[in-house]
Amino acid sequence: MYRPKDLNKIGKGQLGLIGWGNGACSADGAGARFELAEIASHGYIVVAPGGIHSGPESTALPPPPPGGQKFHMATSAADVKAGIDWALAQNARAASPYFGKIDPAEIGVAGFSCGGIHALVLASDPRVKTIIMQNSGMFPDDSKLGAAMLGGLKLNKATLETLRIPVLYILGGPTDIAYENGMDDFRRINQVPVMVAVNNAGHGGDFIKPNGGPSALVAVHWFDWQLRGDKRAEKYFVGPDCGICGDHEWKVERKKFPAGQ
Repeated sequence: MYRPKDLNKIGKGQLGLIGWGNGACSADGAGARFELAEIASHGYIVVAPGGIHSGPESTALPPPPPGGQKFHMATSAADVKAGIDWALAQNARAASPYFGKIDPAEIGVAGFSCGGIHALVLASDPRVKTIIMQNSGMFPDDSKLGAAMLGGLKLNKATLETLRIPVLYILGGPTDIAYENGMDDFRRINQVPVMVAVNNAGHGGDFIKPNGGPSALVAVHWFDWQLRGDKRAEKYFVGPDCGICGDHEWKVERKKFPAGQ
């Protein structure tokens, strides 16, 4: 769990809440720690499933179950949801240091690679207002790899047509193994505001860069706009002269955006 350091400086309802899906659907809740700490520093609680299995004070990841599976999902969408539920329960508990500090109207989900698919599962939760897919996208329906990895999630490309909330894709360019899947997702989503922002970070994204690098900045602006209605954050995405539009780090495409575009 990532949060502002001094909760005594946080007033009633001033914290947003983000549920995070880990890369590789692993149990390492610290794998994206630089970006998640950066998001939290802007007034959010971010909850990632698992333990601290990378970085300072880390312990070894638990071994995968026997059976020789090439890919094992150690965490699930239910685990991401459990993190959101836990934070909201703390918000309602008088003895909790988080009592009353979270705004239940400011809930988003996000995830890296496989974890983005877990975030996509939770997009149907009525409490969730927006989703960020980082270096992630749905496998084609005929993908044997996708069926083997994600068959239990009961998702397919048609799921994208049921989305009811705004979506941001952050992709790492043609060398990102999720690039083609993410771009195909973008093309299929036509009923809600959707944006894709592409840089050249590859599939590893900016997660090991200080403060999560450029991708964390984009994610913070997106949450501030979508969850808080922040006008400065809106200008980062909306209009022909939007902030990210003039940033040579990024190439962007947008659909169903406000008229200012």
